[in-house]
Amino acid sequence: MTEFQAGPLSLSFGRKQVLHEVRTEVLRGGTMTALLGPNGSGKSTFLRAVAGVIRANGPIMLDGMNLARMSVQEKARYCAYMPQLLPPPVRMSVVEVVLLSLRLGGNYAGASAAMERVDAVLASLGIMHLADAMMGELSGGQRQMIGLAQALVRSPKLLLLDEPLSALDPRYQFIVMDALKRETVLRNMVTLVVLHDPAVALRQVDSAMMLRTGRVIAAGVVEDIVTPEIMAEAYGVRARIERGSDGAAMVSVEGVV
Repeated sequence: MTEFQAGPLSLSFGRKQVLHEVRTEVLRGGTMTALLGPNGSGKSTFLRAVAGVIRANGPIMLDGMNLARMSVQEKARYCAYMPQLLPPPVRMSVVEVVLLSLRLGGNYAGASAAMERVDAVLASLGIMHLADAMMGELSGGQRQMIGLAQALVRSPKLLLLDEPLSALDPRYQFIVMDALKRETVLRNMVTLVVLHDPAVALRQVDSAMMLRTGRVIAAGVVEDIVTPEIMAEAYGVRARIERGSDGAAMVSVEGVV
């Protein structure tokens, strides 16, 4: 069973400390954890530190290995990171960029097997129709879906996603979160995802960490984290947790504290 734990991680930019001994609980394969909190709380910074994009002080442990001590090439065998801002489109087709990601992750196992993996990931995300499209022809939301396919095709043990829903319409938000949940279980991955909307976390993930000013103010089962009391402390809003017609929990924000 895959196990992951990060921290305590501390990080400063000049004289400003932006992460204050942020740590996760032990997270196990097959589970999704949301990083929540208001703008500027340190969610993306923490995720970038775990990915190794920026260097923080502290351990990042995956199955007994300290990722913080690995080179970028070594880490790519175990970890896939999708940033919020994707790089500019290249003059390549969707299939080509997803295949390239598979090769760079060190998981390339022959042309036939590689194409099967690419096709399976594109199909799971509902974007097989984009396979032959050129990246420069895609919308921002479509490019974000391709970025997600690039991460998933590598079958990482640790999947790190920074606001993967930000450019997607409501339909694709549901498609992506359902696919992530399914793939996380099937591949026994630990998935850490930064989410802007606590309501999405409440419906889709297993656990959550709530950050504020670079500190963890609550962590655990998502239903214990997205509560009126913690929402007031983190976001400064008055919120209610309600149940929809399908029984799923929803967040209703009524005003500011």
